[in-house]
Amino acid sequence: MFANVGPQPLFPTFLWAHDLEAKVRDDLNKGLTETLKRITPDWSTLPPGRNLQTEQNLHERMEFQKLSEIALAAARNVCREHAYESDDVVLTALWANINPPGTEHPQHTHPNNLFSGIYYLSAPQGGNSVLFLDPRPQTAIISPRIKSHNRYNAVMAQVPAQAGRLYIFPAWFGHAVPPNQSRDFRISLSFNVMFRDFEKTVSRPVWDGQKVSG
Repeated sequence: MFANVGPQPLFPTFLWAHDLEAKVRDDLNKGLTETLKRITPDWSTLPPGRNLQTEQNLHERMEFQKLSEIALAAARNVCREHAYESDDVVLTALWANINPPGTEHPQHTHPNNLFSGIYYLSAPQGGNSVLFLDPRPQTAIISPRIKSHNRYNAVMAQVPAQAGRLYIFPAWFGHAVPPNQSRDFRISLSFNVMFRDFEKTVSRPVWDGQKVSG
């Protein structure tokens, strides 16, 4: 009856994945893991299910300069893909997440920023995913019973995580971390990105009015 049938995604929400080259990944992850073990309390004292999050200014420390540069390079790339006039962005926060077995993190967003991101130092099997929630509240108005779950009726997406992978996404995009079901630590670094001098480069009107004289 139909000559052609096919879905056409409209207004998709993008999650940008950046995988580091093996040599860069191995050297960076080894150094950052050693640094985190040195500057944080003994991980063996963390009870199962208890998350350790560092203060949010790690981007101001020299040990995290390389990762900060990588995160900003990725963010600038995303700005260019969006064809923004400016890609002059800065890190507003960078912190570490040390997750022993059983640890999870509830749904949340990162307000007052353009992008947020996650970089993985360690993502063991069973602790190697992150959840992103459907940002369209209108979809709950009608919720028919379904025969099976698929990409067309899903209300969340489980995305794989792996060491050396960096994700960037809109800071308003709701996400959560499922329980670490492995026997090892899941270690990641999260960051936020915002335009530099926002009030000068972005917040001015995007339309031009009638010029005035005098």
